[in-house]
Amino acid sequence: MAKNQSSNRNNGNNSRPPLDLVNQFLENQSKELDNATQEIELKKLNEQNAFAYGCKALDAQKEDRKEQREQM
Repeated sequence: MAKNQSSNRNNGNNSRPPLDLVNQFLENQSKELDNATQEIELKKLNEQNAFAYGCKALDAQKEDRKEQREQM
């Protein structure tokens, strides 16, 4: 009896995982890739917004200093 159980365990280690488990794994991987893509796009948008804000802030500072020089 013990020999039979040991044999069954060895066969279980060599068997393939259930198809639904593989499908779930692949679906999860796909969702993770989608999430990573969205995260990259959000970071890109954030960088673009920060750059645009920085440019406008520099333009405003440039204009302020120009006005200060004209008043002197």
